[in-house]
Amino acid sequence: MNLKGRWIAVALMLAVGIMALSACAPVQPEGAADDTGAAATDGPQAESVTEVTGTITAPEGEAIPADARVVVDLLDLTAWTPVATVTYTTTADGFPLSFALTSSDLAESGPYGVSARVIVEGRPRYLVMEPATVQFGASTQLELALVSNAEMLAPEVGAVSGTLNKMDRSALPNGTVVVVDLLDLTTWTPVATDTYETTGEQTPLPFAIETPADAVSAEGLYGLAARLLIDGRPMYVTMEVTPIQSGDPTEGIELMLTDNSEMLAPEEPAAESAVTGAVTYRQRIALPEGAVITVRLQDVSRQDVAATLISEQVITTAGEQVPVSFTLPYDPAQIDDRFTYSVSARIEIDGKLAWISDTMTPVITRGAPTSDVQIMLVQVN
Repeated sequence: MNLKGRWIAVALMLAVGIMALSACAPVQPEGAADDTGAAATDGPQAESVTEVTGTITAPEGEAIPADARVVVDLLDLTAWTPVATVTYTTTADGFPLSFALTSSDLAESGPYGVSARVIVEGRPRYLVMEPATVQFGASTQLELALVSNAEMLAPEVGAVSGTLNKMDRSALPNGTVVVVDLLDLTTWTPVATDTYETTGEQTPLPFAIETPADAVSAEGLYGLAARLLIDGRPMYVTMEVTPIQSGDPTEGIELMLTDNSEMLAPEEPAAESAVTGAVTYRQRIALPEGAVITVRLQDVSRQDVAATLISEQVITTAGEQVPVSFTLPYDPAQIDDRFTYSVSARIEIDGKLAWISDTMTPVITRGAPTSDVQIMLVQVN
C-alpha cells in the first residue's frame, strides 16, 4: 500500500471510532439538567397537579352487569360540586375496576374528596356513601367500596328538617350564613336549599327544606349537606352527606359540621376583588320583610359538570326593595382568563321560590364587567 492509501485507511478508522463514541454517549432529554446542574428553561413549566388513582370494589355477593356506566367524581366538599369527572363502562372482567383522575384546577383551600356511582339501566344502583378525602397537589391511591342503592328512595313527605351542630364551642358571629342543601346524589347538584343569616343564634341551628314534588323522583338518590359561611368563607362544612333513605325519619335529623378553617387558604385582603351590582325584576311587586335573596358567583366553564361556586351572598330583606345591591368577593389568583364566570340570583319568600335568573350574566373575564352588574330576575308562577 502506498503512502496515500495508508492515510486514507487511518482517516476511515478515526471516523468509525468517533461514530462509536457518539453512539455510546447519553442523550439529554429536553428540559433536563445540563452538566452544570442547572435545569433547562425551555418547554412548559410544571403545574401543581392533583392525581388520584385506585380501584372500585363491588359489594360482596353482588354481580354488577357488563355495560353499566361507572362515574367517578373529584368533589369540592365545601359545596359538594364535581371539579373533575371520569366515566367508564364495565366489561365482562367486572370488578375491582381501576380508575385515574387528574386535575390542575384545584385551589389550595379544599377540602376535596372522591366518590363513585354505578348507573344500571339509567338508575344509580351502586354508590360510594362516604367520599374519600384527597390532598391538594398530592398523588393519592384509594380503594372505593360500593354499596347497593336498591332500597334508597326519595323522601315520602314534603319536608326534611332537623338541626346543625358542631364539635367546638366557639361562638358564631352575627350574620353567619347557614346553607343546607338537599342534593341529587346522582349529579351532586342541589334540588332544594334552606338558607338564612343568624342574628345571634348558636348551634344547634334549625333547618327545614321543602321538597319540590317536581324536583324529586322515586327512583332517585338524595342526601343532605350543609355549610356555615362566615365573611363569605365556608368555615364549617359537613364532611359526609347524610342520605335520605326510604323508611328513615325526615324530622329531627342532626347534621354534624366540621371546622374547615385549617383547610382554607390564608386570607389576603389586599389582593381581594369583588363583583358588585344589583338584583332587580320588572314586576311592580313589593318585597315583604324577610325575603331571602341569594346571589352566587360561579365558574361555568365546564359544560359536562356542575358549576363551581366561588362566592355567595345571602341577603335577608328588612323593608328594602329592588334593585337590591350585592357584593361578591373573590381572589383574583383563582381566576383563569380562559374560563367563563357568571353571577345568578334567586328570591325566596316564606321558603318558596318567587323570582330567579334564567339567563347567564357573564362577569370578570373576556371583557365582562365586575361592577354595576345587573341581574334581571323572572317571576316564578
